[in-house]
Amino acid sequence: MQAWYTNRNQNAYVADSKLVIAALKENDTQFMSDECWADCLTRCTTDGTTPSPDNSTFHACVNTCGMPRCDNIAKNAITSARLRTFSKFSIAPSDQYQTIRIEISMDIPKGDGLWPAFWMLPEAGSTLNCSGCGVYGYWPRSGEIDIVEAVNGMNNVFGTIHYGDYEPNARMWVGSAPLPQGTADSTGYNSFALEWEATQMRWYLNGQQFQSAQSGNGDQNAGWWTGAGGGPNAPFDQPFHLLINLAVGGSYAAQGYQEATGMPLGVPQMQAALLPDGKQMYVDYVRVCGR
Repeated sequence: MQAWYTNRNQNAYVADSKLVIAALKENDTQFMSDECWADCLTRCTTDGTTPSPDNSTFHACVNTCGMPRCDNIAKNAITSARLRTFSKFSIAPSDQYQTIRIEISMDIPKGDGLWPAFWMLPEAGSTLNCSGCGVYGYWPRSGEIDIVEAVNGMNNVFGTIHYGDYEPNARMWVGSAPLPQGTADSTGYNSFALEWEATQMRWYLNGQQFQSAQSGNGDQNAGWWTGAGGGPNAPFDQPFHLLINLAVGGSYAAQGYQEATGMPLGVPQMQAALLPDGKQMYVDYVRVCGR
């Protein structure tokens, strides 16, 4: 991803009773580099490592904090925001609520390089250093649930789970929503939902199911599984927290841009897509219920 996530009101705020997440092209970028290095220092300290004065040991303690990452972030000059409920709210099917329904209504922006998502990561075992770690270990062993991902607008919308084992044995189960015809509105609000049961998940766009996945019950060819063992429905037998973000760049966005234009997606194209006033994603509501 080329965007730097901030906690500024410019990137995440409430207007007209809607949550707004804004991706912006920045002019003054020094604060981005400063925040990046401060974040790396915090991560390394949490990991029990003290970086050397020349920053050479940052990469050794946290592999996403190596040079020239922070310099590149400042050069990209793109900011956005990610919100999550980690340590505040998490959910999973239970004896009391055997079906969990998670739904969001949002207006997805269109633009080169945009990759908005509403998704879930495991709660247990997550730390500042590893927000994707759960009881089964590092991603994807502990799983990831993507309720909706949209690439460069509403023309490419997916529901996905990630599971399995470390590369090259990582697996994903992905389904595309029926767009733009049918139930979807490419210019306004749409509702995206996941119904999660112990042995099955179902994805919906505006009430219409477009994807499902099921537990493999230990059979790697039959459904989801984890290389760490566990019960028959692992890794999706643990609580997950919610995340929502408006990413800029990344593999899905680059692939979608390449398919649409025949050209590679670069930072100049992404910056141009954010001019003059950025791109805004609007969220009307998020609902979680069980039955």
